[in-house]
This record gives sequence, C-alpha cells and structure tokens, in this order.
Amino acid sequence: MNIFIPIFLVLTLTSSTWPLTLGLQSQEQKSWSQRLLIALIFGFVQAVMVYLGVMLGQRFMHLMAGHYPIVVFAIFGLIAFRLIMEALKIRKENRLFVFESFPKLFIVAIAASINTLIAGMAFSGLQLDIAAIPFAFLLAGFVWAIIGLSMPINRVNILVTSVSQLISAFIIFVISFLYLFNLQLF
Repeated sequence: MNIFIPIFLVLTLTSSTWPLTLGLQSQEQKSWSQRLLIALIFGFVQAVMVYLGVMLGQRFMHLMAGHYPIVVFAIFGLIAFRLIMEALKIRKENRLFVFESFPKLFIVAIAASINTLIAGMAFSGLQLDIAAIPFAFLLAGFVWAIIGLSMPINRVNILVTSVSQLISAFIIFVISFLYLFNLQLF
C-alpha cells in the first residue's frame, strides 16, 4: 500500500481545525498554555471521532461489502463536497467563531471533526493500520490547531485557509476516485 495516501487523508481530513482556530485570534491574545490546551482539545476530539467512525464501520460496513468501492467513493465524495462548502463559508468569514467557554469549544471541535467520523467508517474496510489512525488524527489535529492559533487573523490568512480547504477537497475526491476504480493505491 502506498504510505502517502493515508498521510494525505489524515492531513486533509483534519485541516478543518485550522480555520476554526484561526477564528480564535479575534478574541484577546491567549497564552501559550491556553493555545496548547485548545490545540490538544481539537486533536483529541479528532482522534475520538475517527475512532468512533472506525468502530461504526467495523460494525456496519460489512453489510455493503459487495459495493464497498462505491460506498467509499460516496463517503469521501460527501466529505469533499462538505469541505468545498466550508471553504466558501470561510472566504465570506462565516466560519470564524468566537469561543466564550470550553464547553462551547468542545461543541465546535466535535462539529469540526464530523468529517473524520464519516471517514472513519470508510477506514474500517481499507487496508490501513486501524490502531495507528487515532494517533495520527490526534497529532494532525493538534498541529493544524497550533498553526491556526499562531497566525494572526487577517484577510490573507482567511483566504489561505479557504484555499487549503479547496485543495483538501480536491485531494480527497481524487483519492476516492482512484479507489473507486481500484487503482492499487490501497
């Protein structure tokens, strides 16, 4: 199996934490300990959601075993479409949030990781190391959140996050298309 495919999937699926944490910069300046805690929360929620998705996939995806390439294509296609819609919202600055409390932060972190939950269901049938997936999502979600928390909020950075979402959507769609036609990448 090509090692770059899972890496691309992890990086593209967790990239949705970047614009959310960039939006945190509109509030007062946070200390590095607060930034690390927020990034850890985003990474942890990404890991938990992908784990739950894998567990759901192991429980139910076998029912679609004969149509698995089509199901994976549909799942990743849906995620790519969601990323495109999110990118358009980011450009309009509709996806930037202000967090007043940690409970709201958890809710937004869960909302940001819905794509990883959905993708986790597809991961259960791919030839991936299921045990390593949550750790990869924890690390990638943490890194994307640190990047967002370290950048000042301005028009250029908002545009960069929007373009990164579009690139992520394109990569996910290409990977799903390749899997649909069984091009030996997995």
